[in-house]
Amino acid sequence: MFLYITALHLAAKNNNIEIVNLLLLQPIIEIETNCFKNCMMLTHITIPSSVVYIGCYAFEKCKTLTKVDIPTSVKYIGPSAFSECHNLKEITIPSSVEEIGEYAFFFCTSLEKVSLSSSITKIKEHMFLGCKSLKNIEIPLSVTEICDGAFDSCSSLIEISIPSKVKEICESTFQQCSSLEKIKIPKSVKKIGSNAFKQCFS
Repeated sequence: MFLYITALHLAAKNNNIEIVNLLLLQPIIEIETNCFKNCMMLTHITIPSSVVYIGCYAFEKCKTLTKVDIPTSVKYIGPSAFSECHNLKEITIPSSVEEIGEYAFFFCTSLEKVSLSSSITKIKEHMFLGCKSLKNIEIPLSVTEICDGAFDSCSSLIEISIPSKVKEICESTFQQCSSLEKIKIPKSVKKIGSNAFKQCFS
């Protein structure tokens, strides 16, 4: 099955076919690195409930992708898995997901709504960098660390509440969040990194 998916991806990349909607069937366990990268015509994908692992760059630069259905079987989403999916407007990460890699939604410029897994403990580096349409996001109470540049250049972000387990707001975390009006910082936070709120004009 993996060989078939890889061949399908390569064919699409070479303009031999155009993937628009994709329904993957069981028993796929892993969507491998770069598997659907640059599939420019892909608009919707339904991931089967057998998948546990979504690899690095799996859907990077699928620029017309608007909808992804992630099942509760998934435990890991790799770095840059959905980066530069410019038409992705919303995504729900089920509570089964324990880790989301850095740059996972980098420059998803149309992303407006995100529901994060209640099992993750880190918002990793630059996870939402450049998500300029994101207005609100609820950070799960399970999160203990918000890493460098996690929400950098989320220029539509209006308010945010930091969970009570977080001890540090890292470097450039909310840099250039120019619409940020309200932020709740708990007593647990002992350190705020350099440029954490740089160019937050509101």
